[in-house]
Amino acid sequence: MISGKRLLLALLLLASALPALSQKIVYSEPDKDDTRRLDFEIVGKIHGNFIIYKSIRSKNWITILDNDMKQVAKVEQNYLPDNDRVLNVDFFPYTDHFYMIYQYRKRNIIHCVAAKIDGDGNKIGDLMELDTTQVNFGADNKIYSVVSSEDKNRIMVFKINSRNKKLYMITTMLMDDQLNLLKKSRLAMEMGDRNDYLNEFQLDNDGDLVFTKFDRVNNENIGDAAFVIKYAQADSFVVKELRSDKIYFDEFRVKPDNFNKRIFITSFYFKQRRANTEGFYFYIFDKQSGLAVIEDTITFSEELRREAKGNATIKSAFNDYFIRNIFPRKDGGFVIGSEAYYTTSRGNSWNRWNYLYGSPYSFRSYDYYYYSPY
Repeated sequence: MISGKRLLLALLLLASALPALSQKIVYSEPDKDDTRRLDFEIVGKIHGNFIIYKSIRSKNWITILDNDMKQVAKVEQNYLPDNDRVLNVDFFPYTDHFYMIYQYRKRNIIHCVAAKIDGDGNKIGDLMELDTTQVNFGADNKIYSVVSSEDKNRIMVFKINSRNKKLYMITTMLMDDQLNLLKKSRLAMEMGDRNDYLNEFQLDNDGDLVFTKFDRVNNENIGDAAFVIKYAQADSFVVKELRSDKIYFDEFRVKPDNFNKRIFITSFYFKQRRANTEGFYFYIFDKQSGLAVIEDTITFSEELRREAKGNATIKSAFNDYFIRNIFPRKDGGFVIGSEAYYTTSRGNSWNRWNYLYGSPYSFRSYDYYYYSPY
């Protein structure tokens, strides 16, 4: 199967009168420990070097590459437990260091721990245990999720206990950029239907947590939906219902606008279940007034459909498109980046109805009653 993608917005650069410019591709040589079973993650760039986290079996290390992709250091992280006990690792890079927040299981306790690591791959100071949770034996799934604000001055660790299917318990821990605890809350979230979901958790620069709550109609389109905000120092949720009369939603995307103190929420919308994509739904929440300043839909024009259709028909032009990014502007506007995903095989074609709403997006509770939105 060959997969392809086309961009909704493309810039065509005509340079027939300009000399052709060559492109240089630089890649690193494989290390002797880089086997097929290797797990790795690109942390970011510090002091002009690329920081890569690698793990395999019982070994964990930081590899540092220069701009020419030459390895300049390889530092073992021997304080990490064996990999069969590490459940998840998240990274948050800063100017001269980064945080590695990881969770691991020891007997029936899940530990959430942070390590501060400098640009040379060395641990700074002591490990910081952020939280622990008791679970059933044999539970091997992550239960903590971690989000950071755009300016990186706020980090939040949270977990969701879904043992009671109708009443989730959400624990949040808001921290500053030194991982000092600013506020810990334990809140109840009513979940009225077995098809209710929580998703798109974002943290703004004020430390306010925002996310969406919705249900799926027969595990397909989204029907009833709401936008939820948990203010940094509050011990309650503010829930705003999203308009769902006569339309169905696709996946929601949430983006804080930190400059204008607003929250953007958008989605493709449909007039019927499994119907063609009609256009965009918008909801813009103003934090200062506590009100929605915009809630509306925009229908795609026939001209735009014709430009975007590719091999599809005009009516189905946007059926392969998915919202990837939202870019707020200082003037209060925003730009939406979308991509089309499609297959060219002669077998069963990939589409949002057959596969998208299966396991990658159906996050239900695990055996030990904890739920991860990612």
